[in-house]
Amino acid sequence: MATGPLHFDPFEVLQNDKGEPWILGQGSFGTTYKVQHQKLGRICALKVIRDSLVHGSGEGAERETARFFAEVKALANMHHHGIAVVFEYQDRPEEGYFYYAMEFCKGGNLQELVAQEGPLPWPVARWMVLQVAEALKYAHGCGLLHRDIKPANIMLAEPWPDQQVKLIDFGILQPLEGAAGEGQNVSSTHGGEGVFNDATASPEQMLSGMLDARSDLYSLGITLWWLLIGENPFAGQTRAQLITDRLRSDYANELPAHLDPEAREILLGLLAKRPEDRFADAQALITRITGGLLQSSSQIAAPVAQTAAAPPPPAPVLTTPTPYDENYSIPNPGSDLVTKTGQAAIYRVKQRSSGEIVAAITAEAGMNQETRDGLRTAAAAREDLGCYRMLDWCSSANEEYFIASLPSGQSLLEILRKFGSARAQDAVPLLGALARSFDASMARTTRGIRLELADIRVSSRSGQSDLAAFSGWADIDPGSASSLPSFQSDGDQDVGGTLDISSAGPVNPVSRFAALIYRLISGGNPPYASYFTDSGYVMISGLSEEGNHLLAKALSGGEESTKLESLLNRLANLESISVPGKGTNASTSRTQPVAATASASATVAPPPPPPAVPVQAAAPAANKSAPPLPPVSIPTAPPAHPVAQPAGKKSPLVWIIAGAAALIAVAGGVWVMSSSAAKERKAEADRLEALQRKAQEESAAQFESIRLQMEKKEKEEQASAAEEKRKAEEERQKMAQEREEAMKREQEREAKATDLEVKRLGQILDSNSSSSGDKADAFARIKELADKGHLQAIAICGAAYFNGNGTTKDPKEAYRLFQIGVQNKIPRSMRGLGHWHASGGGGTGEPNLTEAIRWYKEAAKLNDADAAMTLGLLYFNGDKGLEPNKVEGAKWFEVAAKGGVPAAMMTIGHSYKLGNGVEVDPERAFQWYKKAADTGLADALVEVGKCYADGSGVPEDKGKAVTIFQEAAKAGNLEAIVTLGRCYQHGLGVPQDIGEARRLFNQAKNQGHPKAGAFLEELN
Repeated sequence: MATGPLHFDPFEVLQNDKGEPWILGQGSFGTTYKVQHQKLGRICALKVIRDSLVHGSGEGAERETARFFAEVKALANMHHHGIAVVFEYQDRPEEGYFYYAMEFCKGGNLQELVAQEGPLPWPVARWMVLQVAEALKYAHGCGLLHRDIKPANIMLAEPWPDQQVKLIDFGILQPLEGAAGEGQNVSSTHGGEGVFNDATASPEQMLSGMLDARSDLYSLGITLWWLLIGENPFAGQTRAQLITDRLRSDYANELPAHLDPEAREILLGLLAKRPEDRFADAQALITRITGGLLQSSSQIAAPVAQTAAAPPPPAPVLTTPTPYDENYSIPNPGSDLVTKTGQAAIYRVKQRSSGEIVAAITAEAGMNQETRDGLRTAAAAREDLGCYRMLDWCSSANEEYFIASLPSGQSLLEILRKFGSARAQDAVPLLGALARSFDASMARTTRGIRLELADIRVSSRSGQSDLAAFSGWADIDPGSASSLPSFQSDGDQDVGGTLDISSAGPVNPVSRFAALIYRLISGGNPPYASYFTDSGYVMISGLSEEGNHLLAKALSGGEESTKLESLLNRLANLESISVPGKGTNASTSRTQPVAATASASATVAPPPPPPAVPVQAAAPAANKSAPPLPPVSIPTAPPAHPVAQPAGKKSPLVWIIAGAAALIAVAGGVWVMSSSAAKERKAEADRLEALQRKAQEESAAQFESIRLQMEKKEKEEQASAAEEKRKAEEERQKMAQEREEAMKREQEREAKATDLEVKRLGQILDSNSSSSGDKADAFARIKELADKGHLQAIAICGAAYFNGNGTTKDPKEAYRLFQIGVQNKIPRSMRGLGHWHASGGGGTGEPNLTEAIRWYKEAAKLNDADAAMTLGLLYFNGDKGLEPNKVEGAKWFEVAAKGGVPAAMMTIGHSYKLGNGVEVDPERAFQWYKKAADTGLADALVEVGKCYADGSGVPEDKGKAVTIFQEAAKAGNLEAIVTLGRCYQHGLGVPQDIGEARRLFNQAKNQGHPKAGAFLEELN
């Protein structure tokens, strides 16, 4: 039965097709609705606690209410793209509800997806689990456990087949033991035992044991199993059976046989019964999934902006930006955000006139002026940069928007998954379009384009973009390639990243582009080591040997040119492929076939060494004094580490040894055959011995030379490795410094936001128009910030205790807080301490005017205009027993007026008009009245009008005076109404009109002006 709209101010619950409230989910203690903000139009998910808990009483209701508050507080302090954003919170027990509004995820949860689509492929499930692991890493880093990881608590940000997921429902979260950060201030959102999800709880959770990050990982393992088999693996089991099985089994023998081996290995690492046998933490799981080659969305290194070699075209003359709100829809940060880094945020927005969805780029704090100017120029000129077009330049509320075309079509990642690797002749035309667009974008905006496969969109030659429209890589229209400009720097977190490039890998455009080429042609990722040295490169069969060498050099950062088109042209020349020019739609074929595999270097064995030649000369009997030559043995085995030689060439060492052996053999033969005298035989023996010694020395020298060469090479390699290590350490330190600076900027941003909040809360407490409820809420928040040490909050909190604003008066607590502020040189605390002494310790004793004046003056020295105003009043009027001193009072009034206090401007104006404490000076009186009137003070506006009417300090102009009186009268100022009536009565600056004068006098009389009645009688 249809019902009327349900409201949770300021949200209206949307209705489903049956006219009933649109319920997104119901849990143990609340209901989640799909709602719309009535003023902003934002679609959100609204989680509302059950009415029975709102109106209930007792320990159970208090525990559930505390659980709800803890969940809201934890979520509000989390900022991660893998966790749904909390927008607003309301606590309204008097109206019967508590709720919080969070980001609406359009794709539903994974339990619904599995029910509709069946088991998910391992690559899809792996990507989703990786995103959840990153979210858990962040939550655990904040000191919080989720304790309820399950498919129903993992949402698709966009409708399937989009695969970006977000974690929700921290309803049974728990702080980690000994945690720092948010966890130290969050109590467990469940008390007692037995609070867990039967299907996904870890063994230690079921036993109410001590939990750590590994408990969430176990639940993630059960969730992954669920995704891969397409249903709850424990459907139909009782809770007793579940607990028994969970405590008994590691599930090694229960996992389906068809699971991917990698999936099986990861599941076993998650589902170990003992926590110490599982992955140690979320980072260990992330490292295992990425394998050191892929990277997560928060780890993608963006290309470093390079200066283009070719000069950019002449810059057009910039016109005034068009109004944003009149032409484009306002982006919703929760649902319209495409990507966000430290430099820029990109949103999907609608062009109001055409309904086209386009990209709106806004600059973040990290964007430099050169990039801003480049984007502004390109947008103003409506430049077509190839893979995206700049469409407009807009502004709204001091914010610039650069409108660009939004990529459309099928992602290359999906095409790669379906068809596998591409042939070079199919990939190069597409890569040509990307390279030209990257170079053009760098030349104009100093930023390239996104080169991840998931971000590059293409259409088929028939213009279709559905995956079914492609039968292979050849069907891609290379001219259809589209992408977005890239604004990442090394270390940026990006909500739109993909798993394409190693986090340790390419940080320059050429390396990133080389990685994209490798991924398309090989179907896989470049080896980890290839980003550091070309020796770590693994050749791919889709390129020639020369092409592989070029790609290896580019990957390792050895390319000097920063132009991507230059790299691609060189590769195309090596592969004999034509690169189509700009605007070409058809891919071109190679004119020559490319070798299928890279040639391998064959090791050619050296020729066999000569056989050992034993040489031994036996002296003739006639000459016993001739010593025999020692035998010379030439080794027949090669060295332990032979050096491969080119075919047809012998090692120099082999030649030396063989030559020496031959000489010795010849010498021995000559000696044997000789029949000369003993002297000649001895001389020959000596000569042979010398030859042998020389051969041995030359051989030893050759061996020493080889040893020295090897030693030199080893030292060079060690030095190279040390240099690489040094560079890696420098890069690590640079990244750490950048992270520290980013954290510092975030802290400064948060401090600035807190300062603005404190100022707003102080205005609520000081305002006479604020309701008691608003003041009580403001005081509670100020007290919270004061307890955290915020100095301005301490000063405001002390004033609230002193005046009883939003809380009960407490002079003692006010004095304590004032003292803290005074020690930290806070002017408002000094002024408050002055009030405290002037009132006799908050009304508890005799006033101490000396101390009060001392602290007022200390505050005034620090430019506290309100303290100066207080001093002026004390001296001028002689308040609280002080001797009147109009000169001293006028001095302090002028100080306060210069500090911007409107009442002080008015008072010092009177002083100069009447000569109270200063010399009469009509001109200065007029100037101060004018400044006070400019602040909106109606009484000052009347005085300005009187100056014009009387010609006091300004040339007389009764017509202008009447105009000013009319302006003040419209604001309801009684003095202005009476004065204007006198003008009409006597025709001063306006034609005489007794009727109008009577009307004005009656109006003033009815509102209590003391002289209006007398003026009426005068008329009568």
